[in-house]
Amino acid sequence: MFFIAGFAISCQQKSNSTTLVEPTEANAIQLEKQMWKAMANGDMQWVSNHIADNFQSVHSDGARSRLEELELIRGLDLGKYELSNFKVTEDKYGMVVTYSVSVAENVAGERTDAKPAPRLSVWDWQPADSSWKWETHANLKPMSEN
Repeated sequence: MFFIAGFAISCQQKSNSTTLVEPTEANAIQLEKQMWKAMANGDMQWVSNHIADNFQSVHSDGARSRLEELELIRGLDLGKYELSNFKVTEDKYGMVVTYSVSVAENVAGERTDAKPAPRLSVWDWQPADSSWKWETHANLKPMSEN
């Protein structure tokens, strides 16, 4: 459970609850920060539990499915990272988050530099799970063309 400005946001909702956790800017940013924390700490259970079945990502080397992204995340070997410049748009069932990240990571077997690069994530409310799921991610960091 995470505490933001005096209230709690549970990223692992109770299974018998169908109450929508409000799609606010603070909740969207907290979910994105928690995803990064889980990836950095190797918490693949949290990551897997929060990626939608229809997840798709795109990187400079192409698109990835949910399973392909999970495989990529397992091998990221994240260095120290910094998230900044958040912008959030939301409606009742979805939140779009853009931000910059400075991080060195392994993508497709290549170690990237830590220069800031833009990212985009889409989080959708899943009533069946009573939780927010990461549905789409774009990593706009160019990979070298060796």
